[in-house]
Amino acid sequence: MAREQGGIVDERGLTDEARRPEPDDDYTAACLHQAIHDLQETGTNTDLAELERLLDRLKKREPVDERLSVVPDWISSLPLQQQSVLLLAARGPDGAGKDHVCKPLVRIYRGTVFRAARYGRLLSANAADGEGDTFMDRRWLRDKQRWIVACEMWVRAMEEMPQHYVTHFMHGVEILGYTHPDPGERGCWLSLYYQIVLAMHLSPESREEMDKRLGDWGRLGWDGATSDEDRYAQTPA
Repeated sequence: MAREQGGIVDERGLTDEARRPEPDDDYTAACLHQAIHDLQETGTNTDLAELERLLDRLKKREPVDERLSVVPDWISSLPLQQQSVLLLAARGPDGAGKDHVCKPLVRIYRGTVFRAARYGRLLSANAADGEGDTFMDRRWLRDKQRWIVACEMWVRAMEEMPQHYVTHFMHGVEILGYTHPDPGERGCWLSLYYQIVLAMHLSPESREEMDKRLGDWGRLGWDGATSDEDRYAQTPA
């Protein structure tokens, strides 16, 4: 590979411009132009095959999905009120540090209702995969003993946490216990829901009662707009 004015030239007489693939999106284009610039500055000894692999990888990069959601698809199919409750319950209690005894369960909850931005999907619940951090983690779900310990620690710490947070979390756990698509995980969350309501001297709510309470008021007030864009279009300027 040799350098000539206007770009890098390979043994076939092709400049970087001739070899440059059509970018799929603006992000890919920016990466591609930066790579070409860097190679022009320092790439006189770069192997041609390595350069072509780089360009091919950039060319095949898929455009960012503008409608990508942080929640799993099954949550998007729930009533909007239930979706809201699930998201609001993902925060931890005010004043609790990362090492508070409630946090293992909070991290499992977050790993259940959020996709991990690092992987673009839900975290693996397989401990051998090593996925998870101090914000979200699903590995304890598949370890029965650790799951039991996490639930017991959270329930014992209820009196230390704000009541407002406790009820938010309880209702989020209830929704997971009734609607999660995986039977095993659904059973874990429903069992925890029963533990919390009994510890609070309450009666558990049935699935029918929950759906009635958090069912978007039967959608009676919906105005027929099929998207936010439609709603904006109906708003006077």
